[in-house]
Amino acid sequence: MSNANTDELTRHELFARDMFLSDLATDLDAAEKKGIEKGIEKGIEKGRTEGDILRAKKVALKMLAKGMPYGVISEFTDLPIAQIELLANENKVCEPTAEYKSEKPKKRRKPTS
Repeated sequence: MSNANTDELTRHELFARDMFLSDLATDLDAAEKKGIEKGIEKGIEKGRTEGDILRAKKVALKMLAKGMPYGVISEFTDLPIAQIELLANENKVCEPTAEYKSEKPKKRRKPTS
């Protein structure tokens, strides 16, 4: 090292080496920050997607509870019918049948006083 103080070429080479190492460290820090930012962006996007699916499932369950057909639910929530059927089975909800219409008029009850 004492030789480096007197030899201009050695000093220059050591300086160039230090600059290279400094630049390399800076590049590595920048790449790490960029990687972290990309990871955060991907995580946020994944979270949004999962949130959208969860919201669609909640809406589908409400629609199932109201007796809406699977096809209509699929149209409004963009969930596949198979997934809606799975939701219905997991939550013990049945697909509605045709509305019951009686030919007979209902009897009116007289109010009791």
